[in-house]
Amino acid sequence: MVELRVKVGNKGQILIPKIFRDKYGIEEGRLVMIEPTVEGLLIKGRPPPDEVMARLEEHVEKIREWGWRAQTWVI
Repeated sequence: MVELRVKVGNKGQILIPKIFRDKYGIEEGRLVMIEPTVEGLLIKGRPPPDEVMARLEEHVEKIREWGWRAQTWVI
């Protein structure tokens, strides 16, 4: 695993190296998730909403191919 050291700025900010931003789809203005773990902080890039919807639609289509019906749940 590649490990890089980055310096924390006076406002608690860090710079995520471009190679990681590109690989994980982290773009300016986008949200990331920060999750505390036993080993430290885990920073996760989040896919854009349209990509999430596309994946969900693909999943629903696969379920329909299996003969199941997608149901709408109202909570």
